[in-house]
Amino acid sequence: MSTNEIIDIADQMHNERVQLLTNRIHNKDTQVILNEFYRRQGKEKAYIDYIKKYNASVTQQYEKPLELTLVLTNDCNYLCKMCYRNFYTSDTKVYFPDELLDLLLNEAKELNIPSITLSGGEPTLHPHISDIIKKVSMVGFLSIRLTTNGFKLNNENLLETIINAPLTCLSVSLDAATPKTYKNIRGGDLNIIERNIELFLNLRAQKRTKFPLLYVSMVNMPVNNHEIEQFTKKWTNIADTIEIHKYSDMNPNRTIKGEGGLFVCDQPYKRILIDQNGQIRPCFFAQYQVSTPIYLGKDYNTLMDYWNSDWHLAFCDSHKKRQYCDVCERCRESFI
Repeated sequence: MSTNEIIDIADQMHNERVQLLTNRIHNKDTQVILNEFYRRQGKEKAYIDYIKKYNASVTQQYEKPLELTLVLTNDCNYLCKMCYRNFYTSDTKVYFPDELLDLLLNEAKELNIPSITLSGGEPTLHPHISDIIKKVSMVGFLSIRLTTNGFKLNNENLLETIINAPLTCLSVSLDAATPKTYKNIRGGDLNIIERNIELFLNLRAQKRTKFPLLYVSMVNMPVNNHEIEQFTKKWTNIADTIEIHKYSDMNPNRTIKGEGGLFVCDQPYKRILIDQNGQIRPCFFAQYQVSTPIYLGKDYNTLMDYWNSDWHLAFCDSHKKRQYCDVCERCRESFI
């Protein structure tokens, strides 16, 4: 069986969660770009194995996590209408500590964990963001994703680091096609963000590389769904991939229930999230909902201590049986 046939099979594997949450439009043949990237590194077989496991993770738990998500800070320069920070706020700005990062990355390297996402808040507000990206790039991750609002992409040092690392994916959350709607949702100036993206694309072209791939995203809400078609046309042939996400209502007091009945969660089987305080979470949503925190270095000394713990194994088992706790039930009901 050829490499492309194996990739095709992996792509066809049914992942209900992705189908429900994301309408993804690949403007360019990103799979061909990625295949060539990993072939040159001698990691094509490892990448295929990772993709197959990632797509099948809705029904399987593996011997180690497939992805780490690091919440580098709770700090952000925006307060978007759909953001959890409207309901789960802290007056104290906290940044992921260097010591914990080094411990995590050392273990990730030993375990050969294939993927990492750098998130926030706004991760580029971390005072050591360039150093963090450099450290992450030396671990050997197959996939490195940075999610950002794009505000700091006018920083030349940061752009150089992002491209030289290289990151696999730079994901910019926009949520609007026009400055008026952007201002309404995010409170900022879309023209500034688009100029910053242009700076990134120009530098990427100058360096004659296709990485990181540029993803632009939009959360489908009543306030912006009239711009989805315009958003898609605007970024076609500019971004590598366009993502239209389902809206998740983070309001803990909401009375409207969404499409939870269709929701199949694969997060506990493949991901560990560690926030800026060192708290371990099974997913991004649970970060703001679970009342009893679990700390790395206190409750569990290593990632694998947590991964193999009775708590995590029971949590995964409950998901397999669709027996969701109150937190997960709120998550299931949040997708509008």
